[in-house]
Amino acid sequence: MTEKRTQTHKIPGAVAAAVLATVLLIFMGFGFYAHSLRQAQMELMQLLASEAGNYNEDRVVLSSTSHAEAREMAEAFGGQLRITKGGTFAVIRLPEGVTLTDIAENDDFRKYHDRIGLDYNNIRFMEETETTESEETLQRPNFEVSDDRYPQQTYLDYINLGDMWNVSLGKNSDGEKVTVAVIDSGIDTDHPEFINTDGDSIISTKSYDATNDKVVEQYDISVIEDTNGHGTAVAGIIAAQMNGTGITGIAPDVELLVIKCELADDGNFKSSADIAFGIYYAIEQDADVINMSLGSRGLNSGILAATTLAIDSDIICVAAAGNDAT
Repeated sequence: MTEKRTQTHKIPGAVAAAVLATVLLIFMGFGFYAHSLRQAQMELMQLLASEAGNYNEDRVVLSSTSHAEAREMAEAFGGQLRITKGGTFAVIRLPEGVTLTDIAENDDFRKYHDRIGLDYNNIRFMEETETTESEETLQRPNFEVSDDRYPQQTYLDYINLGDMWNVSLGKNSDGEKVTVAVIDSGIDTDHPEFINTDGDSIISTKSYDATNDKVVEQYDISVIEDTNGHGTAVAGIIAAQMNGTGITGIAPDVELLVIKCELADDGNFKSSADIAFGIYYAIEQDADVINMSLGSRGLNSGILAATTLAIDSDIICVAAAGNDAT
C-alpha cells in the first residue's frame, strides 16, 4: 500500500511539471512575439525618419503579398486598395489625413509593420551625358540609311548596329514584331517617327497609363500623351522610323508598348509604385523587352521584385546606368 501511494503522488507531480513547463514556454513565446512586433515597429519608424521627403506619406506599398493579406491590411487601415492581377504587388492609399507615420506609431498595427514598404518619389530620368570619342577609327556599317540626322548618331557605331540591321530591324525569327515596353513619361502620339511606311502607328493599343490604370484601347490614345518629352525621346532612340527624316531608331520594326507614369513638379516620377505596376503590366502583356531610362539612389523593393519576376519570365530588362558617378 505504501509503495502505491508513493506512485500516485509522483504521477500528478510529473503532470504539474509538464503543465508548468508548457505555460512557461507559452509565456516565453508571447514575450518573443511581442518583442519582434516592437522591433518591427521601431525599424519602420527609423526607416520613415531616414527617408523623410523621399516617399509618399499617404501610401503603403506591399511587395510579395497576396489578395487576402492586402485586403486585410487595407480594411484595417481604412484605405483604398490597388493590386496587380497576380496579387503579388499592391498599394494601399490611406484615408485623407492619415499618414504612414500615423500607421507606424499605432501599436494596434504592429503585426503589419514588417510588411509595409514605401512608395518612393525620388525616381528620376536618366539624361544623356557627354561621351568622349575613342581614338579608334569607327566605320559606318554596310547599311543604307537616308534619315538626315543619322550621321550624328555616332553611338550606333559603337554597337555595330548597322550590321545587325542586315539580319533584323526588330522582328524575331518568325517574322513577328518584338514588343518593347517603354516605362517613361509617355509618348508624343502624333509624332511622324512613330508612323510606319504603311501609314500605321507602331504604338500598341495595349499601351497603358500606369498612374491612372487606363489602357489605350479602353479609353483613347491621349492617356499616354507625353507632356515632358523624355519618354518620346527614349521611344525615338528605340524605334524611330527609317523615313528619310530625323533620326533612325535602334529597331524600327518593333511594336512600342508605351507605359506612362506621371511626373511631379520637380521632374521626378510621382510614385515608384506606378513603375512597379507598369512592370507587372508589361509582364501580363508578354512584352519581350522592358526599357527603363530611370534610376534612384537606394534599393526599391517593389521595383526589384517586379523586375526579378520579369527576368524570370524571360523578359530582357534594360535600365539606365552611369549617369551618377560611375
